[in-house]
Amino acid sequence: MKPGQKKNIMPQALKEKLLEIMPYGDDEDAYLYEKEIELKQILSQNKNLKKEFLDKYNLGRLEAEDYFALINQMSSSSIKYNVHSIDKVKGLEAEECMFIVNKSMSDYLLMKKTGRNKELNYLYVALTRTSRNLILAINIEEGKNEIIDAIEKMGIKKYNYEI
Repeated sequence: MKPGQKKNIMPQALKEKLLEIMPYGDDEDAYLYEKEIELKQILSQNKNLKKEFLDKYNLGRLEAEDYFALINQMSSSSIKYNVHSIDKVKGLEAEECMFIVNKSMSDYLLMKKTGRNKELNYLYVALTRTSRNLILAINIEEGKNEIIDAIEKMGIKKYNYEI
């Protein structure tokens, strides 16, 4: 790393994808730092991360955990989120929690599935860890609008941040 240059704080998965497309002969640290600045600008202007960055460089998709890690690490906000598995948060509580809703969990959330099993227990744990705010991050394209409609019908306040 060059003197005076900040350490790159991007998730490893994104770094690896960027390094695959890095022009031959470019300095790795400088290249990643330049992309980090671009990402910060996109996030600070509330632009669509997928459209403005991932698609622009043909990087494909990031896993949900990497998306949220990226936003957490690069956000200038003082609010930070730690991403953990449901197993890891059992028995814990926090004022604010984020729950990444996948297709399987959405079926239970929308009561399309009702059988008692491990998934239903996971949903219960995920929905009961917060004492103040619960953020539902919907990690599916199919059924996303149905979940949003159901949440709005329940009178739950929605904050929309598309990535």
